[in-house]
Amino acid sequence: MYNSAHIISSKHYLVLCSLAFTLGIFLFVYLDNIVLTAAVIFLAVALFSLLVILLLRIFKLIKPRLKSVLLPFLSILFILLGIFRIYFFENSSSAALRRYESNEVWLLGYVTSVPVLTSSGFYRSFELEVVQVNSDTDAKGTVLMYLPTGRCENLEMGDRICCWTKLSTPDRTEANDNFDYYTHLRGKNIFVIGNTQNVNKVYFDKDVTFASYIRSIGIAVRNKISKTVDCIFLSDTTSGSVLKGILIGDKSGFSDELYKRFSNAGISHIIAVSGLHLSILFSFIMSILTTTYIRRKAALIIAMPLMLLFVSASAFSLSVCRAALMLFIAILAVFTGKRYDSATALFLALGIILIISPYSLFSKSLLLSFCATLGIFAFYKYIMHIILKPFRTRFKPLTFVASSLTLSASSLLGTLYFLILFFGSISKVQFLTNLWTIPLVSVIFCLGFIVCLVYEAFPAFALWALKPPLSVLLNIIKATVNVFGDDKYALNIPIESMPNYVFPIYVGLVVMLYFFLKLYYDIDKEKKRAAKKSAARTY
Repeated sequence: MYNSAHIISSKHYLVLCSLAFTLGIFLFVYLDNIVLTAAVIFLAVALFSLLVILLLRIFKLIKPRLKSVLLPFLSILFILLGIFRIYFFENSSSAALRRYESNEVWLLGYVTSVPVLTSSGFYRSFELEVVQVNSDTDAKGTVLMYLPTGRCENLEMGDRICCWTKLSTPDRTEANDNFDYYTHLRGKNIFVIGNTQNVNKVYFDKDVTFASYIRSIGIAVRNKISKTVDCIFLSDTTSGSVLKGILIGDKSGFSDELYKRFSNAGISHIIAVSGLHLSILFSFIMSILTTTYIRRKAALIIAMPLMLLFVSASAFSLSVCRAALMLFIAILAVFTGKRYDSATALFLALGIILIISPYSLFSKSLLLSFCATLGIFAFYKYIMHIILKPFRTRFKPLTFVASSLTLSASSLLGTLYFLILFFGSISKVQFLTNLWTIPLVSVIFCLGFIVCLVYEAFPAFALWALKPPLSVLLNIIKATVNVFGDDKYALNIPIESMPNYVFPIYVGLVVMLYFFLKLYYDIDKEKKRAAKKSAARTY
């Protein structure tokens, strides 16, 4: 049934190289200098071995297939590239800023995240993009700042500030979602934390690059949407908070209790901007553009900067960046006339993100987004085939329910390990609640942006005609959370620290399930083809 070309084709090289690069990053983080020394020795041995094999082949002393030599060599090479990439990242990124650790300094920078209350309630935390430390303009990077509650309450994303700060290294022992706090912050490219008693808003000129320009536009759009939603839902702050979560992933208005209820109901993903939201927005924009007699390629060109703007407005959430990279790869395939392969694009997007920021491997947002997408790509087709096989007709409501259940199941198969690792619980009702919340979110997401745009030009009309249907949809989401948000709807799995051997077991079981379902699907298709041929011969 299978041949070597099907088992290892050219597209698999990219997937395997991306996985090898990821493995190299993981090895360096957990083995540090030991693996770096071994990597140098291993690289020398691998290069020497390859040289010997190639020389022997040139002189026709041996005749190895190129694939048999190239595949292991590329795997070794990309493991080493992952190790060296994170080594240089560790020793170059924010190196000037880290010289001031354990010192009290003046920081000048701009706020790049919404200030939120810490779990204790005594401090607010926010990310500060540093442009100057004392008089040192070379010390740049991101610092996670802690500010006492009640100080500078009007601080918001995009503000330029200065403050007297005590810098320190993040604690390596403090647990955060089963990653130590140090590694958790590294996933956000944060190497230093700061504690200050007060901040002052100031004005200063900053270097304008393309990236900083896009970020500043995104921050402005994000703040504008947030303020507009606050004005529209002035008397219903809960609906406003939910809408801001759906539109831009802003959860600053969420209490710990409210977020936990969303998680118990299995719909916390709708308030964390991800690839789902980007795909909804892209489909909405394309449907508008293509119905106005604009050709598809022209519509794609128009949609690309709008997608980039949304990525910036989402504060460059890694899950959104992953989806945006896959989308741009798909658009590139359209213009180049190449065949788009979703799994290859997924691993290519992962590789690009890890090249830019190796510690993103430990980002909860990226891990969940990547694994959920991979689970859908791997299992959706096969599970749908099994569910719909007993039915001879494709009744649309049945297909819709089956599709929703299959998406949830496929996503869960891909993320089960990390859901337990990060949250210690799984919603018992997520298959049920997602049946109506996903379609509702699609409508809320599009209608929410329309209401915000119309409100800027015609506020009275937006409040009179557009707000009521939007409020009804948001109330359904809130009712879902109220009904299914209790702890009894969550399956708690209290694990203090996940044993190291659990992950390879989990991966092994998932891979075995994938090949079992694929084999079942292929055999079933083969039987159908044989039956059709037999029927054709009969007639």
